[in-house]
Amino acid sequence: MEIIYATSNAVKFEIATTVLRETNMTLKQSNIDVPEIQSMKVEDIARFSSIWARDKLGSSVIVTDVGLYINALNGFPGPFVKFANYWLTAEDVIKLLEDKEDRTVYIKECLAFCEIDSEPLIFQKQIKGTITKEIRSENGSLMDKLVIPENDSLLLDIPSNEFISFWVKHSAFNPFKEWIQTGKTFDKC
Repeated sequence: MEIIYATSNAVKFEIATTVLRETNMTLKQSNIDVPEIQSMKVEDIARFSSIWARDKLGSSVIVTDVGLYINALNGFPGPFVKFANYWLTAEDVIKLLEDKEDRTVYIKECLAFCEIDSEPLIFQKQIKGTITKEIRSENGSLMDKLVIPENDSLLLDIPSNEFISFWVKHSAFNPFKEWIQTGKTFDKC
C-alpha cells in the first residue's frame, strides 16, 4: 500500500519510513506546500492540512504537525514553533521563564491520515520534559536548544547517530503503525 506523506522535510520523511519499515505501508514524499490554519491545537492544523492535501493531490495522504507547549507560558508557542524560531531566540524564551518555577514542557506531534472519501483519522504522541536554564550552543532550533526530555539529555546533546532513533521512538507514526497492524484495510487508497 502506498500513501503520500505531504512534507518537504527529509528528516521527518526518514523517521516516518523507519517507523513503517515492517508494515505493508510504503510512503511516497510530496513536497507540496500545505497551508496551516491558525489554531492552538496541532490536531486541528493537521486535520485541515490533510483534507487540503488530499483534495489537492487526489489521493490519500498523511500530514503531521508539531507543537511546543511551555506550561508556564500558557502553552506558548504551541503550534507556532516555526514562527517562534523566526522571531525569538532561545535566550528570549529563557528570559520569559526567569521568574517561573514551572519549567515543564511537552512536544506534541499529531499525524492526520486522510483517505480519499473519509474524514481524517488522528494519531498523537507527546514528549514531556523541562526547559533548560542555560543555552550551551548557538546551533539548532529553539526546541533543540531548550528542551530536556524526561529521562534524557538536552535535545541538542543527542548524538547525531542517535538522533533519528530518538525521534523514531517518539513519533506519531508509532500509534499509526499500531493501528495498521490491527488489520485495518485501506479500501479507498
